[in-house]
Amino acid sequence: MMQAVYLNARVDPELIVPDSVRGKTWERGNAIRELVRGRMEVCGPITVSELSDILVLPRSEIDAALLASKRKDLSFVASFARKRLT
Repeated sequence: MMQAVYLNARVDPELIVPDSVRGKTWERGNAIRELVRGRMEVCGPITVSELSDILVLPRSEIDAALLASKRKDLSFVASFARKRLT
């Protein structure tokens, strides 16, 4: 995932990746969305500017990740609601 976000980055020491995600190919937008979501889970309330500074990513990419995450959450809620109604 980190390689998808930071194309030329090296991780030292190398991370031990869980079997559940080992070998998964990440699209950059999805990887950024998960990185932002994970950071927000750890930090709690945080501004886009703070996320941009911490993750060293443009605000536009943080905004896109937040919007994509919101859409994904709304899709899940709608799916759950449809299942409850049937």
